[in-house]
Amino acid sequence: MELEDLVRCSTKNYVPLTPISFLERAAKAYRDTTSIVNGSVKYTWGDMHERCLKIASALNQLGISRGDVVATLAPNVPAMHELHFAVPMAGALICPLNTRHDSAMLSVLLEHSKAKIIFVDYQLLDIAHGALKLLTKTKRKPPILVLIAESDGPLPTDHIASETHEYECLLAAGHNGFEIIRPNTRQGVHHVGLEDVEVKDPVTMASVPADGKTIGEIMFRDLEATKEAFNGGWFRSGDLAVKHPDNYIEVKDQLNDVIISGGENISTVEVEIVLYSHPAILEAAVVARPDNHWGQTPCAFVKLKEGYDGVGAQEIIKFC
Repeated sequence: MELEDLVRCSTKNYVPLTPISFLERAAKAYRDTTSIVNGSVKYTWGDMHERCLKIASALNQLGISRGDVVATLAPNVPAMHELHFAVPMAGALICPLNTRHDSAMLSVLLEHSKAKIIFVDYQLLDIAHGALKLLTKTKRKPPILVLIAESDGPLPTDHIASETHEYECLLAAGHNGFEIIRPNTRQGVHHVGLEDVEVKDPVTMASVPADGKTIGEIMFRDLEATKEAFNGGWFRSGDLAVKHPDNYIEVKDQLNDVIISGGENISTVEVEIVLYSHPAILEAAVVARPDNHWGQTPCAFVKLKEGYDGVGAQEIIKFC
């Protein structure tokens, strides 16, 4: 099947690809894990997420809005890594410029891209100044220049123009509560896009602790689409799960598949996991069986591996 053959229905069944979601996921699952090491500089994924939000906020304060172009002229430094997330967070487009170009070529590219801001590494500042000087001759307003100073060295203030911003100072002026401007595929369709996912108690609607033990129901939320249609503002998936300390969600069972035996909830998936740990079992499926006393009891159907034909039901029951 070709991509063009996929049907786009009246309710959006696709989402735009963006690096923002990768960073958000990393900040949740690996928050305290190191993301960047550069000399004496070291950031975790949590740090980086917060820094990117602040840069996006600062860009917004400088007048950058959806669809604007932000240029960069820098080698592989931490700021470049952050800008690949922060610029799209501000709704803008990043335009990395080749660090091998001279001022003349850079001025042409800046004119063509209509960049409103250019982030420049301190080592390339003279080349950037030359490009901006050539750009003023075209009577076009040059982009705002933001200097990326040496990450573990002193700020070269001796040749910074008064109108030039500095990366870390700009970051400090932003705030980490910035509301991300996400990519828009608004083409006249009705949007039900995934905004959040959580494991919650279906009665109290409280999130379960991230202990890998407490079972709740997986719920999805989209504020705009579910405000009126869904109870509590969350879409109930019917999946039962636990949440681990690293924010990973482990599905335990389907709500409709839970066996209620004498008032006790039994997860069919957990019983199947035990069965699969038996060396003789190849396949296993657990379902509810009616019981006059308990209401329901678990009933397992198993397929044995070759060479284990002598294993009987009682042995497996005793193992469980």
